[in-house]
Amino acid sequence: MYEEIKGNNIDSIVIIKQGIFYITYGKDAKILNYLFKFKLKEINNKLKVGFPNIDKVIEKLNKLKINYVVLNKKKTFKNNNYNNIIKVIKIVKKLNKLDSNLIDKIESII
Repeated sequence: MYEEIKGNNIDSIVIIKQGIFYITYGKDAKILNYLFKFKLKEINNKLKVGFPNIDKVIEKLNKLKINYVVLNKKKTFKNNNYNNIIKVIKIVKKLNKLDSNLIDKIESII
């Protein structure tokens, strides 16, 4: 189900309700992990994030103008920032690696 909806909404975060939780996968899970610090889980080589309340997620996605689909609801922005947030996550990862490498070098000098 997720793959089918995601295939039709590549530049949107796809969120599916399962029981009392909302769930998303892959890059979408990474984005929500970055924005909300939700715990990433890896199941069958797929990243997954689950959370109980959709209201704060929708509020922030609207504020950041990131397209999303929740079940049968869809929100599309003219200036969609989905790909931009992925770039930000990659840059932050690189900076974190740079910082740790720099710290290691400084410690080796001291």
